[in-house]
Amino acid sequence: MHPKADALFGSRAACTLRHNLETAMRHTTSRISHPRWLSTLLALGLATAVASPVLASDASPRVKVRKRPKRAGKSKARANPKKRGTLVTKFDSGSPLWTVRQVFHCVLDFDESSGFNCYVPHNVEINRHNGNALTHLRRYQWAHFRKYAASYVAQGKTFGLRVTRQVPAKLSAKSNRVKIFFHSRHRDNPAPITLKREGGAWRVYNNSL
Repeated sequence: MHPKADALFGSRAACTLRHNLETAMRHTTSRISHPRWLSTLLALGLATAVASPVLASDASPRVKVRKRPKRAGKSKARANPKKRGTLVTKFDSGSPLWTVRQVFHCVLDFDESSGFNCYVPHNVEINRHNGNALTHLRRYQWAHFRKYAASYVAQGKTFGLRVTRQVPAKLSAKSNRVKIFFHSRHRDNPAPITLKREGGAWRVYNNSL
């Protein structure tokens, strides 16, 4: 075949046309020996190949695979480890942290029943004023606190808690509410406990530990 025609017939989609054309050429050249007829037949094949939309493109085009972009959050988390907060081992009597220390004493040093009886007086009145309030307190806040309390205690011989944030940061004589966040080994983010000043003492208003 003509070199230009052979280049166009290289794709898989042209196999059938090439076969038919070669068959026609064999029958034709057996009867027509003039080279002008052979050139005309080749030109016809070239024109058909160029005009065919099937031959213009590959039968199985390549599909471009789009790469998923990297998530910045994960690399940032690896580069910047989670802050563990300030270790507190001294709990001044009458302070919000002193109340926190007492409720940890209740949950860690007693069984469930005795621990709950120890825990109740450290709560504000609305959390314990009737049977329904006590049932709710025991079923939700107390049960969750008992399950994860140990994960907040810093490792070491001396009892300590890691405070990551306090709102407000500084307390005054007029302050009547504070929210303190603590680091835990079982959580990705610090958890808070909210205390209110009631009856001259800081008491638990909401415990998310």
